[in-house]
Amino acid sequence: MPSKIGGPIGRTEVLARAQHWVERRFTYGTQFSSGGSVTSKEHRPDSGGKQYRTDCSGLVAMSWHLPQSLTTADMLTWKGAFRLPSRDDLKPGDALLKQGHVELFVRWVNPKQHGKGAFVYSFNMFGETVRNPKAPTNRGNLGLNHSDEMSVYKPVRYKKIAEGAVRSVPHAEGAVLREQGGAICVVVGGVPFHLTPEEYKDLGSPEFTAVPTGTFRKMPGTPRNGTFIRDKDNGSIFIVAGGAKHHLTPGEWKAMGRPAAVNVPDRLAEALDSTPVDNTFLRDRKSGAIFHVLGDAKYHLSEDEWGDLGKPAATDVPASFIDSVRRPTPEGPLFLRDADRAARGAIHLVIGGARYHLSRAEYALLGKPAFIPVGKGAFEGLGDVPRETVYLRDLEDKAIFEVKDGRKHHMTPEEWDERGGDITFTNVPDKFLELIPNR
Repeated sequence: MPSKIGGPIGRTEVLARAQHWVERRFTYGTQFSSGGSVTSKEHRPDSGGKQYRTDCSGLVAMSWHLPQSLTTADMLTWKGAFRLPSRDDLKPGDALLKQGHVELFVRWVNPKQHGKGAFVYSFNMFGETVRNPKAPTNRGNLGLNHSDEMSVYKPVRYKKIAEGAVRSVPHAEGAVLREQGGAICVVVGGVPFHLTPEEYKDLGSPEFTAVPTGTFRKMPGTPRNGTFIRDKDNGSIFIVAGGAKHHLTPGEWKAMGRPAAVNVPDRLAEALDSTPVDNTFLRDRKSGAIFHVLGDAKYHLSEDEWGDLGKPAATDVPASFIDSVRRPTPEGPLFLRDADRAARGAIHLVIGGARYHLSRAEYALLGKPAFIPVGKGAFEGLGDVPRETVYLRDLEDKAIFEVKDGRKHHMTPEEWDERGGDITFTNVPDKFLELIPNR
């Protein structure tokens, strides 16, 4: 089943969406440069008609089916993806990111020798079609990065990538595996993490289990909730939930029963986020209180709200982990559906510290993006008007507004051109904009 805008998406669909732009022979649009970012002024549709900017980050945003086109500057700090410990951990549909450019990873030229480079989808220059693994572009270029090109990128993974059913035999935590003639990995939370020869030696050169080539590609991509890892260099122990880590004090670890932890290189711990991904549920192990994490914020679920949500599984964590999620309200844009029966399925757009109740027609006009069911507590503290600086585009006439300190300013084409390379807008209904006073 095809993905929804902003919802989970399988790796096969990610690559198919990128190939759609190849087959349509769309080209990199007229370039605009500002503040070190280069973007296109032009947009083209995906197979469902949603428009995305025709540049490198627009291509990746389209392939991941994001609600809007991001810039590479956005992606460097964006909470929607996390950095992988190593380029060797890349899977199809992940991305290669650096200042000013991003590409979609497809596969290694030689799975046993990653130094041979990788095939990618990418937009690289004005007037050129999408570089891809299957055929040269209109400029004669194939989507291929050699090892020296790969070394300048950070490997990142979209947090909503759906791995699908695990097709390999589960392996024990801390198991060391090696594909035939290839990489050695340690299993952490069900995920294989590649070890460099030095790291493997530092771990004591443990015995490994030989597994068939392709095993790692079929394993999960995000550590399971409740995984414990230990930094082998300094002994720090972390609990993992929602793709994020939290450092446990010796007392907290003891209180949790001194659970077994997998020894890992420090770069693995460093690669994990500090705030859990949206829709993570954390339970205070002492009080039993359950918190729902959304947009780098949290709210306490009442017993009724937890029941309305279907009593989702929560990860037991110390209170300090919950306290580390400090935002008072969710960072958007997010689409949240009130799970209270009395709300009758109301869906709200949350952005900039505000919430807007979407009518069914408005939700359809936005492309029926994926939503997260929430309790009414998720909306506490949100107002009718954005308090944070955001950029909004009217779905009706495409006018773009800068909203700052609760007031909006209609940007002229000249003003947009001055800053267009560094900012990302969110499409909203005009009735939402009417609620925001002018400057």
